[in-house]
Amino acid sequence: DLQPIKITLPNAAFLEADIHDVNWEEVFQEFEIAPPFDLVISDMAPRTTGIKITDQARSMELCEMALEVGLKYLKPGGHFIVKFFHSEDFEALRNKIRKNFGKCEILRPK
Repeated sequence: DLQPIKITLPNAAFLEADIHDVNWEEVFQEFEIAPPFDLVISDMAPRTTGIKITDQARSMELCEMALEVGLKYLKPGGHFIVKFFHSEDFEALRNKIRKNFGKCEILRPK
């Protein structure tokens, strides 16, 4: 996240950074953790512009970057959770997730 995170959880690492600038090996050393992981959760969202198509495209980029991290560092059978601004790209993202994970569930909050 780009904002400070105010919660702590055992066995969880929260990263305050821009994913474009992250050196994962340094993060792992800083938090004294090592892959593979059971779970990767991405709550990333772009800074919104108010231009729907731009915000959706930026959301898709963040989701794809999070998926790359998940695919690289999750253990076999690991879980991946991502937040996505719904758009025409939804099916493409879901297909990428389905291709790499045995199950893909969609939760759309009210």
